[in-house]
Amino acid sequence: MSLLNVHDLTVEYSTEAGTARALDGVDFSVQPGEIVGIVGESGSGKSTIGLSIVGLLREPPARVVSGRSEFDGRDLLALSPRQLRTIRGRRIGMVFQDPTAALNPVLPVGDQVAEVLSCHHKMGTQQLREQTVSLLLKVGIAGAEERLDAYPHQFSVGMQQRIGIALALSGSPELLIADEPTPALDTTVQAQLLDLMAEVQRDRGLAVLLISHDLAVISELCQKVVVLYSGRVMENGPVGDVLSSPLPPYSRALLASTPALTIPGEALPVLPDPVVDAAELYSGCRFRFRCPRASERCKETPPEVEKGRRHRSWCFHPHIGDSS
Repeated sequence: MSLLNVHDLTVEYSTEAGTARALDGVDFSVQPGEIVGIVGESGSGKSTIGLSIVGLLREPPARVVSGRSEFDGRDLLALSPRQLRTIRGRRIGMVFQDPTAALNPVLPVGDQVAEVLSCHHKMGTQQLREQTVSLLLKVGIAGAEERLDAYPHQFSVGMQQRIGIALALSGSPELLIADEPTPALDTTVQAQLLDLMAEVQRDRGLAVLLISHDLAVISELCQKVVVLYSGRVMENGPVGDVLSSPLPPYSRALLASTPALTIPGEALPVLPDPVVDAAELYSGCRFRFRCPRASERCKETPPEVEKGRRHRSWCFHPHIGDSS
């Protein structure tokens, strides 16, 4: 049984220009102990998925139009705010993209971690302090006991993100949602944080939903990947299959534009980016305006194409059995 099963998730935002559909019929699942990646360009709806699952979308302007987000058999979208708070933080942890915004700038980091721990576990003052120190040490905060009274601005951004991971783990969750957990960091710090997340996942047997625009990061950590474009799932399957044999043209273009996964010295491809009327965008394949294989059929809803038991795409012109 899936730990998380998202089905037909559709989310819209109200804007001055009208209604924008950020997610359109998104489907995927996460098994216990599995690391699943959500990958796509900026604006594809990746972060909206994570916020929808834990009930942190700002409504309005956002609105969940349809769908289910079942965690351990319960539809999170149907729960009251009070019911959701018993799951969020305790059973589902969240690592946010910007640690400087996720941490309270006027509270010492020790107080912030201790506050979250006390919300989910009953313990005395001394035990609470010991658990806070232990958690900070586990995420790599050296001299944690001496730094409990330090404020977020006294840590580097990389260290702040480690504290964010500690906050996400404080409830002993079964599922960790990490939304771009290595933003604007140099490659060495990124690698350290990714190693930390992999270690935490192994030690605790966590399921992880890793949201990223970086296919290289997804390829390093995940067993399965969901490729998202303009709010729609283009492809869903095991990472090895998707990276070695991407089916829809968008996945192939995304792979070719990732420097870490391309041939050194080879020029990165550039896709056209035409201005599209919103009425046309929400019908048929959303990638058809930029796709080199697009045809008249692509104005219709793309069919589901299977290659193997778990590798699926939604495309009229998938790359099956060809190298073009």
